[in-house]
Amino acid sequence: MESTILLMQTRNKQKRDIGLVLCGGGAKGAYQIGVWKYLKEVGVDQRIAAISGASIGALNSLLIAQDEYDKAVLLWKSLRQGDLFASASDWKEIRQLLLQRNFSFFTQDRISYFIDSGLACWKPNALPMDLYVGLSIEKDLSLDPLSSDTKFRARELLFESEFYKINSLDKEDITNLLLASSAIPGIYPSHTIEGKKTVDGGVIDNSPVRPLIEQGLKKILVVHLNEDGPDEKMKWEKSIAGLDVEDVIFYPVYPSEPISFFDTFVVNKVLTMGRMDLGYEDAKNQLSKLGE
Repeated sequence: MESTILLMQTRNKQKRDIGLVLCGGGAKGAYQIGVWKYLKEVGVDQRIAAISGASIGALNSLLIAQDEYDKAVLLWKSLRQGDLFASASDWKEIRQLLLQRNFSFFTQDRISYFIDSGLACWKPNALPMDLYVGLSIEKDLSLDPLSSDTKFRARELLFESEFYKINSLDKEDITNLLLASSAIPGIYPSHTIEGKKTVDGGVIDNSPVRPLIEQGLKKILVVHLNEDGPDEKMKWEKSIAGLDVEDVIFYPVYPSEPISFFDTFVVNKVLTMGRMDLGYEDAKNQLSKLGE
């Protein structure tokens, strides 16, 4: 009954007034597809005005923006361990990465297929929402003296978050940005965007809410890929630090069952379907007030 009421409420409101944040988390990203299923079921997907994603969240945002739910399910169900973590092909490739001080254990060649599939029918002018991709950009340390803040971490000293709006970009530029946003340090090689070295967007800001706040959205749904706990709360506080969120209502979705750090790197069809189901059930249980 509650879902039916929510459906009626959202269909009576055609205004796009909700922002969607998709956090990073590698293979755990299938959880976000389950959340999306619920949003479609109750019509909330029609109220999304903008999406901001980091890492796998950025890849999922591409499919959500184009309303490609069935394609997203098929893509995720087809993913295997070797698709996300394809080994460097030969010693020449590894040697070249070492010479560039850009060593990684895996390549992103097969992730490109995931992106290409999502961009197959890319029609930016037809998109009903804005899309933002979060990156971690290497700082120019010659211009940024050491911070006296005793709470700084090495990653904050070396990198800062930056966001790119991708609606008007072509497929090649979007592909480069999505690969850069998914470049987990040490796992995948870094990328160069506009002359700047970039790595996984989640390194600095795994809950990329800033562009949605700056766009003026007052209702923001945040799909986390880690359980609600001290570590995730600390990351969230860092994401909203310095932002004016006094009048903003956040609607978080957290996994209700443990999804460990190692799950980030484990993918198979059974786990994928389980994560999707969990995302759907958690959204159904945790987002009852989103239609108010």
